[in-house]
Amino acid sequence: MLAETACFAQLYQKPALLPFALTGFALSRALGGREIVALPCAKESGLAHLFAEGSDKKAVAATLLLETAVLFAAAVLWLRASPGGVGAVCVGALVLLAGYWLHGRLCRDVFGGITGDLAGFFISLAELFCLFFAAVGGLSL
Repeated sequence: MLAETACFAQLYQKPALLPFALTGFALSRALGGREIVALPCAKESGLAHLFAEGSDKKAVAATLLLETAVLFAAAVLWLRASPGGVGAVCVGALVLLAGYWLHGRLCRDVFGGITGDLAGFFISLAELFCLFFAAVGGLSL
């Protein structure tokens, strides 16, 4: 919470990359939702299992992947006038995708699959990463 407050304080001072920070909230939820339908569930109870088993996994995964691509494209288009901003968004996107992949491996290898708590942890961390790269990238503009 303290790190998010610090990032928002920096964005208040230099709001050039605020669109990426705001896009990051939707982006983190799209990736977190994709984890729930793309990874096996760690246990046979809980909300993650209920949502995963009650959905058309292929359709939901494809829709969330499309939403992720549209959000990345929107963030880059909003910032195309500032080359430093596009670089920060691209680096932030790569870190976010690497974190998505690493989190998925961790969930499978250590926990045997995804749970709602693990998905929530990823969403919170992804939001913080987006805020961080927007705040740090704004310093260079």
